[in-house]
Amino acid sequence: MPLIGQGRNLFDDTPVNGETEKGISSNWAFDHAANKDAHHLVFVDRGDPLDYDFHVTDFTTDNAIRDLSLATIIPTGAIAALLQLRAQADAAYKLLKLLKKGDTAGINASVLITQVAYVLVDSPMIITLDSNRNISYQFEAATWAVINLTVRGWFI
Repeated sequence: MPLIGQGRNLFDDTPVNGETEKGISSNWAFDHAANKDAHHLVFVDRGDPLDYDFHVTDFTTDNAIRDLSLATIIPTGAIAALLQLRAQADAAYKLLKLLKKGDTAGINASVLITQVAYVLVDSPMIITLDSNRNISYQFEAATWAVINLTVRGWFI
């Protein structure tokens, strides 16, 4: 229906790239939502793994930034991973960081901090993958009773 005095439709029912003059109709939005190929990012739920993917003995905890490959779990083409990190240390305020490989400042890192000694902490984290499906980690020196990392899924 034209807006009074303007003589044109306000909504466009035809899916067009770059439309800047008309709003998108609810009919177009419904069709778009029903078309899985129209979406540019898809989350793949890994399911229910039987064990953690990485354990405390798989990591070096010396506060250095180190690389971790997820290529045996995550398929080619994935751009980010949803990870679950669990940890327990002998001291409070010990840090574990997960970050995109190549990032070094730590500003864009996902951080897990032990709040109390010998208490388990747990957090989901989304980390950008490099083209080889690698990430980096930086774990503070401590006596870690638990460090478990699980890939929950990925984004393609």
